[in-house]
Amino acid sequence: MTSAVLLVGVVTFSVAAVRSGVMPVVGVVLYGVGMVPGSLRNVVPEPVYLGGLVMAAVGVAWMVTRLWNAEEEPMVALGSRGASPAG
Repeated sequence: MTSAVLLVGVVTFSVAAVRSGVMPVVGVVLYGVGMVPGSLRNVVPEPVYLGGLVMAAVGVAWMVTRLWNAEEEPMVALGSRGASPAG
């Protein structure tokens, strides 16, 4: 049950992060793909599990680097993708 909840959370976060356009897609994909065996640790062999965790860690490092550097860059507002202002 816990594995399923973690897996759903990873997939939900990954989809939301890619759709937001703020996170680097490669980092999010590395995180998402790496956490699949990470969340299924009792089902997959230990080397696959550990390899997944390493892949997820690389993805997290990639996302952190992007967010750290974004502090110096102006961010695009979420509603500015062609949506007209309400009013």
